[in-house]
Amino acid sequence: MYGDALRVKRAVFSQGLRRAARAALRELDGLGILCASGTAYLDDTNPAETVHTVEVVAVTEALAQALTPVASGLVRVTSHVEIDD
Repeated sequence: MYGDALRVKRAVFSQGLRRAARAALRELDGLGILCASGTAYLDDTNPAETVHTVEVVAVTEALAQALTPVASGLVRVTSHVEIDD
């Protein structure tokens, strides 16, 4: 119908999995450990597929609990460590 103008590729993560990830990210907002959030490419073979990224100041049990329902690889967590002077 659209010729070469449209390419369709099956998504790696379903809309249901993405909704679960967004709900978990909203929960992280209330934990007081979130520095930043954004998105990144899934990998070089899937440049159109994105994953969520979060930067936190601490890895806590509450963080782990919030991310438990999230599909593996859909949220990347980076922890910042502060060095005492």
